Amino acid sequence: MSKTKNNESLGHAPDKQEQVAQACIVLLVYKDTESTMQKIWEKYCNQPTKTVVIEDEIELKTLLPELVADKEVADNFILVLPNFFPCSQTDIEEIKTPLFYVDKQGNEHFYYRLPIFFKKENLVEFLADDANDSLDNEAFVQKYIKNFAERRALAVSHNFGNFLFYARTANCCEHKQIEALLRKKFIISTKEGFKSLEPFIIKNILK
Repeated sequence: MSKTKNNESLGHAPDKQEQVAQACIVLLVYKDTESTMQKIWEKYCNQPTKTVVIEDEIELKTLLPELVADKEVADNFILVLPNFFPCSQTDIEEIKTPLFYVDKQGNEHFYYRLPIFFKKENLVEFLADDANDSLDNEAFVQKYIKNFAERRALAVSHNFGNFLFYARTANCCEHKQIEALLRKKFIISTKEGFKSLEPFIIKNILK
């Protein structure tokens, strides 16, 4: 389904006597975007990270058991969905908060390219419940947050506040990109939106 890479750009390659820290961030990235995404996260949230390259959308019910069994992934970890990234300094606590996206019509979305904080012990219990087998990603995340979140979920949107900018199209204009870089905390994008953003990111964020 996917191939996995360890992010080893956190200072220097470990020697034989040095133990590599478990990843507290699992970064899902689309093929050919991994280099840019890794550099952004290293710059703005330099934490032990495991990068998983995917071709298309994934089923959480398939991916998460693999991560639970993966000894390189910490017991408590944040799953960062494709094309979500910071555009200013952030920390683990900030992205541990459960989030849901509010669209223009006021609808709430719990699976919307936003990061999700998981604990392996909770996932083992949740995945073992046959009642969850039929849940799609949206219902899966919403139910998991309802059952296990330790803090109240926070509403975020492209349409209010300065938490998030959403790049949907391949022709996102430069002045909106500049505004996002200066005012917003995070950016999410479609595959097409990221193609528009990447040259700007390389020039202005990764310079």
